Amino acid sequence: MFGRKRKKKEGLPPPKKRDESSLFMEIVNLVVDLAKVADDIGRLYDRFRRGREKKP
Repeated sequence: MFGRKRKKKEGLPPPKKRDESSLFMEIVNLVVDLAKVADDIGRLYDRFRRGREKKP
């Protein structure tokens, strides 16, 4: 009723269909990145804990 009517966008490319292998590889890469982050956090925590134990 109010406002401007929007024109339908023509010529939009169809949504990309991912094949299962690329999706699987993407998930694997995400898990690997998550493992790296968890490892870094573990190292920082160990360093922090060792630093606290030295001081009474």
